[in-house]
Amino acid sequence: MASVQPAGPTPYNDDANTLLLSMLTEVQTVLRERLVGFYLYGSLSLGDFDPASSDIDFLIVTEEELSPPNLKLLPGLIMHSILNGNQSSREP
Repeated sequence: MASVQPAGPTPYNDDANTLLLSMLTEVQTVLRERLVGFYLYGSLSLGDFDPASSDIDFLIVTEEELSPPNLKLLPGLIMHSILNGNQSSREP
């Protein structure tokens, strides 16, 4: 019997998956080989996610401590992903 695979990294709506993939791509672009993992936790990983009210909790693991300039870039990248993810999900 074949199992049904989700269309994205989570079984939730396309907006959540688009946002996650956008954030991961942005983080990979900046951290490159220093990125060890991008992990979900909280309601999204526990199956209690509500697209109307839940936030998305994630943890970025790196090989080494990030330099202050790289550390300062991450919040901006996340916001860029959120804004771009929201725009792309609403385009026809």
